[in-house]
Amino acid sequence: MFVTVYQAVNNLHKQPNSVGLARLERNPTIEGQRVGLRLMPNPTYQAENPMKILIRNLDRNTTEAELRSLFTAHGSVQSCTLVTDKDTGHSKGFGYVEMPKVGEAKAAIKQLNGQQIGINKIRVKKAEPKPNDNNAAQADDE
Repeated sequence: MFVTVYQAVNNLHKQPNSVGLARLERNPTIEGQRVGLRLMPNPTYQAENPMKILIRNLDRNTTEAELRSLFTAHGSVQSCTLVTDKDTGHSKGFGYVEMPKVGEAKAAIKQLNGQQIGINKIRVKKAEPKPNDNNAAQADDE
C-alpha cells in the first residue's frame, strides 16, 4: 500500500517546502499495515505572483532606500523603483514596489495609503498592468 504525500513548492526559492514533512515516521503504518510514501507536487497549490504597488505623490527628495524601508516595515520587498527624469535624474514623485506575498502587500497598501511622508500625503494602490503588457491577460484571469 502506498500513501501519496503532497508537497507545496516554494517558487521563490525553487526548493521543496518541507513544513509538516518532518513529522513523518521512518516506517509509517496505517491501521497496523506498513505503507510506502510517494512525494508528489500538490495539484491544488498555486504560487502567489508578486504584487506590484504604485506609490504616488512622493516628496521629490525621497530616495529609493527610504521608499524600500517604508515597505520593508510591512513585509518582504522583492524590488523597488523610484521613477526619475531621464535628463535631470530627479525624482518624478512616484515609484513602484513589488512584494512577493500578496497578503503583506495588501496590508502595506491599507496602512500606507494617505499617510503623511515628509511634506506630502502619499497615495498607494495596486499597480495596474499596461494594456500592451503580456501579463495583462494573466491579471484579468485572477
